[in-house]
Amino acid sequence: MERASSSSSESSSSMGSSSSDQTSHFVTSSMLSRTSSSSSSAFGDYIGTESCFDILEENDVVSAPTKPSNRYRYGGRRREEREARAAAAREFPPPIPLLAQTENLLPHMPWVLKRVVTSDGRLILREEKVRHHEYFRAHRANGRLTLDLVAAAEETVVESGGMVGGGGSPRGKCMKSCFVGMTVREIRPMEIGLEPKDAVDWSYRGEGAVNLVLAYTGSSPSFLGKMMRIQKMPNDGKEDNGNTSGNGLTSHEKVIWGECKELVSCQNKEIVEFLFVKHVMRPLLGHKHVNPGMRLLVAKEFLESVENIVTSQRPSWRADAASVDTHRNSVLLMDDLTLFAHGRVEDKPCLSVEIKPKCGFLPSSSFIAEENVIKKSITRFEMHQVLKLHDNEISEISEYDPLDLFSGSKDRIHKAIRALYATPQNNFRVFLNGSLVFGGLGGGTCKTTSKVEQDFEHLLKDIIKTKDGSRANHFIELVAETVYTSGVLDHLLDVQKLDKYNIEGAVHVYYDLINQPCRVCKELEKSKTSSASQFSSMHSIPMAEKVNVLKEFLISATAKDCSVMISFRSTDAVISRSSSHSNLHLESAKQEFDYKVHFIDLDMRPLKKMEVYYELDKKIMNTYLEMVKKKEARGERRAQRQCF
Repeated sequence: MERASSSSSESSSSMGSSSSDQTSHFVTSSMLSRTSSSSSSAFGDYIGTESCFDILEENDVVSAPTKPSNRYRYGGRRREEREARAAAAREFPPPIPLLAQTENLLPHMPWVLKRVVTSDGRLILREEKVRHHEYFRAHRANGRLTLDLVAAAEETVVESGGMVGGGGSPRGKCMKSCFVGMTVREIRPMEIGLEPKDAVDWSYRGEGAVNLVLAYTGSSPSFLGKMMRIQKMPNDGKEDNGNTSGNGLTSHEKVIWGECKELVSCQNKEIVEFLFVKHVMRPLLGHKHVNPGMRLLVAKEFLESVENIVTSQRPSWRADAASVDTHRNSVLLMDDLTLFAHGRVEDKPCLSVEIKPKCGFLPSSSFIAEENVIKKSITRFEMHQVLKLHDNEISEISEYDPLDLFSGSKDRIHKAIRALYATPQNNFRVFLNGSLVFGGLGGGTCKTTSKVEQDFEHLLKDIIKTKDGSRANHFIELVAETVYTSGVLDHLLDVQKLDKYNIEGAVHVYYDLINQPCRVCKELEKSKTSSASQFSSMHSIPMAEKVNVLKEFLISATAKDCSVMISFRSTDAVISRSSSHSNLHLESAKQEFDYKVHFIDLDMRPLKKMEVYYELDKKIMNTYLEMVKKKEARGERRAQRQCF
């Protein structure tokens, strides 16, 4: 610190005193500023990262000490300078984030602890993760290898010149607003290539119609707490790429998603699907509840090794239908939502529930044919159950009603969860610390037997601290209370209701968009069951409106077939109230739980599936109506026998 010049004049003394005051104030405020920017803002009140200012309460005001009017009263300028130097010496260096526990990496020092002071004066130390840069992105150019740090909280979306966060609009606004503010030009997968030898570290978790899901079981810090989604390819070779360009979108799909320039201009089909989740589904369902993940480069040999390893673990009917698509050059890496904390194993167990809610409303479209009017009073799920039973895909029809789950009524939600628990099929699964403990892989489990329930009761003993025989009931109540309290299904229902015309109406504008004669109208004219003239209004609307109808229908189709993942961990009441996660008090069990909710399986639906949707809808309706006729016929015969 520079020493002020001495002067015998009183004016010079005053100036020196003023300068000293200003210098002392600058030291104090500068220290506070540096501490706040480097420590408090990033870490909060964490043990091991505090400075001399961290112990202040939230409402305390830090200011420069008041100086006496007479500078010689307490030793003069020299004393003030000594105090300033001592204050500067007391300033701690900024914390070193690389030594702390992070979101995905193992720590290089003990866990970071946060102090929680209760109202009765108790001090509780709670372990928390610290977000920071933890990935390198490699870039090769002009003979040089450049490694860029990527923060865990940031997206792996790269624009020439920097990182780009998510844009979008709140739920319920015009679909155009979903695409406002996006300036991404290129998305690069995370450049940590996986080799064939790495395949043994990934185990089969489950699969849907399009993707295989694998969980990481190895020890690499980069992948702890992660899961991988790999796209499948039909074994019959009937995958029709249609009129595709280099990025995998057809020319007609480019028209539908034209407002999102990134989807249209992206040169990689896999990245297009990532962008769809990030920029279309996440703004509609809420950024908090959707994790788009990141693309990870893989070698073809790695995918071939995965196929060889997991084939024996898959349900036979799934393995017969499709295999790993080894022509992909990347996979989707995501947080394993069956674990509460990523990158390490907690001392407290994590219980996760995966629910496939299905369509939560009854259609009211005027384009539903008269013979199919039963759609307006019977759920799609119930009618589809009849078809699955007819095709031997299930052995028993579920009593689950999606309208109960989406009702907003606590009692009806409880009824829906109990029905899912009784007949899980592929709509209800439970994981304990990442391992499947209830429900089945692939096709699912049709019925919960007494033996299954007894085993499940035993597994719940470390989560729900109640007596034997009651834990399953408390579990059902916990899930129902969380669905009711979180309100996330309200978001999902709004997105599902973007389908205003039903497939019976939307399929007509599909043929107009692809510039082909409407096959549905031709079928109706031949069958004479319905008049094709009632759909003339759909064919006559402006093309821009047709595009919007198809766009909203496809988004709705994604929402109708997605899953909801809810993760729980028991916690102390005081810690629960200070947790960054949502929390719930289960009165019947006298326990507190932290929980988090995410939507998964938000894949883009190809435009070409419009015909598939229409054919499936016809099949469902024909099978259900045939069943109704048989029931009515049996009822008539029974009535006739009673008369005789």
